[in-house]
Amino acid sequence: MAATDPEHGLDRERAGEILSLLGRIREGDESAARELLARYESQVRLVVRRQLPRLLRSRFDSIDFLQSVWATFFRRLRAGPERFEDPRFLITFLARVAKNKVIDEYRRVATRKQDMHREESLSTGGAPSRELVSDQDSPSELAEASEALGRLRDLLPEDR
Repeated sequence: MAATDPEHGLDRERAGEILSLLGRIREGDESAARELLARYESQVRLVVRRQLPRLLRSRFDSIDFLQSVWATFFRRLRAGPERFEDPRFLITFLARVAKNKVIDEYRRVATRKQDMHREESLSTGGAPSRELVSDQDSPSELAEASEALGRLRDLLPEDR
């Protein structure tokens, strides 16, 4: 493509903008970080929502993963010579991080110890599936009652 091609010039302009923005972020400019978030947050959130399996939706909101993606991105940006000369590279990187975060969490909760398939809902159709309140006093309630009875006995006159 020729340098006079308007689309090619637009790509260069976007690349210059992203490099400038990332440079400002590396220097600690919080407004640049907010601008980056505003620009790309909706795209990253969309990736998270598409990747988030139904099984995890009851435990996690997409914002949980979104925050983790941004934390990883900013850590990496500060730590190394990561360069995103093109906004498409940045979006691809963020999408890959988001996808990997969701996959890692799914693997973590799908282990035998935390098998989400074994979980049971506390209610089905608005009615409790089983009784959650015991009809017997708990040990702590018995201890409190015993202490209260002792205090009341101490208040009684001794001649009785």
